[in-house]
Amino acid sequence: MNAENIYRTEISPEVLELAKKINAKLKSNGSPPEIKGWKVWYSNIIERPDFLFIGINPNNVPEDIDYFGSSALEIDELKVQLEPDEDIRYNSDTNWSLSVFTREAFQNTKIHISHNVKINYYYLGTKDLTTLNNLSKEEYIGNDLKMELDFQSAKWTKKVTELINPKVIICEGSKAFNDLVIHALKQEKERINIKINKGNIRKALFKDIPVIG
Repeated sequence: MNAENIYRTEISPEVLELAKKINAKLKSNGSPPEIKGWKVWYSNIIERPDFLFIGINPNNVPEDIDYFGSSALEIDELKVQLEPDEDIRYNSDTNWSLSVFTREAFQNTKIHISHNVKINYYYLGTKDLTTLNNLSKEEYIGNDLKMELDFQSAKWTKKVTELINPKVIICEGSKAFNDLVIHALKQEKERINIKINKGNIRKALFKDIPVIG
C-alpha cells in the first residue's frame, strides 16, 4: 500500500479514537477556548518530497486563518480534520509570518513549495506552548490522557516520517526538533548524531535523512 492508504487504515483511526476521548474530557471541563481542535495534515500526502516540515502544534495562529476544511468532523464542540489539504498551507496563509518567510525562502530555488509536506508533532492545537505544556492539568485533559497523547504523537510522527520518506526534514523550532529526535525517533537513537553549531542550528541524521531545526 502507498503512504496515503497506510495513513487512512492505520493512523487516521487511531487519531480519531484519541480525539474522541480527549474532546470528551475537554467538554466535561467546559470546553476551554484555548484548545483549538485537531488537524493532521497541512499539505497533501506526497511520498519522497524534497522537504518534510514539522512544527510542534498549531499555536499562536491569527484568528482569521481557518485550518479546518469542509470535511472536518465536529466531536464534542471541537473540530477534527483528518483529511489532507489540497496544497501546502504556506501558500494559502498569506499573512502568517512563518508562511511568508517560507515562501520567500523558496522563491529563489527551483523547488516548488507545493511539492512538499507539512505536519505538526502534536495534532491537537492549543493557543500557545504554555497551554500545550499544561495539558496534563485536570482543568484540561489530565495526566493519563496527556501521557497517551505524548506517546501516540511520537509514534504517529515517526510513522509519517517513514511513510513520506523525505529527502530532508525541517523542524520549525527547537522543541519540534527535540521532540522529534529524542522521542519520536528514539528507537533509532544509535543512528542519530546531534550537532549544534554556533548559530544554534541543530542537525541530526535519521536513516540517511538530514534533520535540521
